[in-house]
Amino acid sequence: MRVRRFLGSLLTFKKIRMSLFRIFRASDTIIIARQLRDHVIAFSPSGTIGRALFVRGEWQRADVELALELLKNHNCLTQGKTALDIGSNIGTQTIYMMMSGCFSNVVAVEPEPRNFKILNLNLALNDFQKTVTPVMVAVSDVKGDMPLYLNEGFSDGGHSLLPRAAAGVINVSTKPLADILMDADTKAEEISFCWIDAEGFDELCLRQLVAIAGSGVPVFTEIGYDYNGEEEAERFLAFINETYSHKYVFNKDGMSPEFFERRDAHLTGRSADILAFNCPQD
Repeated sequence: MRVRRFLGSLLTFKKIRMSLFRIFRASDTIIIARQLRDHVIAFSPSGTIGRALFVRGEWQRADVELALELLKNHNCLTQGKTALDIGSNIGTQTIYMMMSGCFSNVVAVEPEPRNFKILNLNLALNDFQKTVTPVMVAVSDVKGDMPLYLNEGFSDGGHSLLPRAAAGVINVSTKPLADILMDADTKAEEISFCWIDAEGFDELCLRQLVAIAGSGVPVFTEIGYDYNGEEEAERFLAFINETYSHKYVFNKDGMSPEFFERRDAHLTGRSADILAFNCPQD
């Protein structure tokens, strides 16, 4: 009987929660803030990231913490320098990186205006205005404007410069990464870690990072067949294998990341996150 009551309560809670999410989805103007154990996070609960923050209080925090721990284990993370967060959205990964104690500051790059406003709010809520430099721009080959396609089913993220079916299209400013760093008054040699979540433009971002900062900067990025197709994804993976000696592949199945040293990393599914780096002693 107690089990039945518990299951009934659980189902009721889930129904109430889903009803709330439907209400949130109907109004994209709702912004709420949640006080967590070690930080405050503001978000719109209408999207996937917002729902995760509403329910679990985090968004891929374990990936940030594990990536930094792995780099420390390999003695490949220089403390007290700058982290670069490309596609920072509302600042979850920026906040996690700042709270790690590994970095003196972060450059947070986010082109979508609504997310950028919430990013700035989160920096203020956590007293990171002086240590985080937010830049409202997208990384591209040229300085100018490009259409950003807003994700239909992922209102607070998943927006891409790649043409796709979209809930809407807005123009955003674009700049090469070198210009972005110059605007942020950040030298390439100051960067000790880069997190890239550019929805299909990860390869472009990484190639520009390597061109201006070399291959000594550890990077966490994503490869997926659904963005540019299998051929381009495999080309991106080949570039990572050629550029970095050490790779951890975070296949999105909940399992521990697979380590590849001096041999070709590969995907076991259609997409994966990859931590790639070269150790100084190599």
